[in-house]
Amino acid sequence: MDKKHLAKEIKQHLNTHLDNVITDVVLFGSQMEGTATADSDFDVLIILKTEDSRSIRKLINDLCYDFDLKYNIFLDTQIISEEELAHGLRGKHPIFKKAMKEGLHA
Repeated sequence: MDKKHLAKEIKQHLNTHLDNVITDVVLFGSQMEGTATADSDFDVLIILKTEDSRSIRKLINDLCYDFDLKYNIFLDTQIISEEELAHGLRGKHPIFKKAMKEGLHA
């Protein structure tokens, strides 16, 4: 599977249904590090232009399920706003810093 294509396809699919609120989709974790097994999930960081809400999170997870079915994979999504990523406490978490630095951006 072409991971760059997958990241772009996820971003396009989400933006089509969410009025272009997604600024970036980043694949990271074992799939990108080359340590994935056949059962490994795909770690996906989804960055929003606006603050997230429970309804946006649910819709994003529902839309990502389309890829689970299409490619027979499991997407483990992490959702964060640009503001929170840049200035919030959660944005300082090592998982987000590593994803932004080493992950594959759409």
